[in-house]
Amino acid sequence: MKSARAAVGILLAAGAACAEAGGDPTGGQLTPAGQLAVTPPVFAPPAIDAGNECGTGSKWSELYRDIFGSGKAGSCTFAANCHGTPTGDGALSASAIKCFDEAGCRQSIIDQFLARPSNAENPTGSPLIKGILRARTASGTLRGIMPREPADYVFPQACLDRISGWIANGVPAD
Repeated sequence: MKSARAAVGILLAAGAACAEAGGDPTGGQLTPAGQLAVTPPVFAPPAIDAGNECGTGSKWSELYRDIFGSGKAGSCTFAANCHGTPTGDGALSASAIKCFDEAGCRQSIIDQFLARPSNAENPTGSPLIKGILRARTASGTLRGIMPREPADYVFPQACLDRISGWIANGVPAD
């Protein structure tokens, strides 16, 4: 009798959780809220001025908005397994870059020694610019290891210049 009551309680709790999450506890199709919860968002890159895919400015908030946290190709938050969620492979990797919020992204870049105030004298020599971000050298060869997705993404020089400007300013919060 005790186990039957426990089973009924579990079923009621499951039904309530299903209904709360947007499902139909009696079976059938998902409610609109449930459908929304299981449908991934459509990727839409942020609007950037035509001819300047990297945006403008070298304040950290501008870099995060346009490059690091934008969700567009090349950003740290481009794919679920990148650095944009606490459970993403990139956030759990040895580099531990965590870009699911603006302040945390900046701090993890500093904590991993990718860009620090001490790089201000030579921003292009910082590990972030010199070895992490995939870019084309003056001779045309590729350098850098990120992003992993999309694998063929190469940071435009305009993006690297903006990031270098931020590093030259001492990697300020803004």
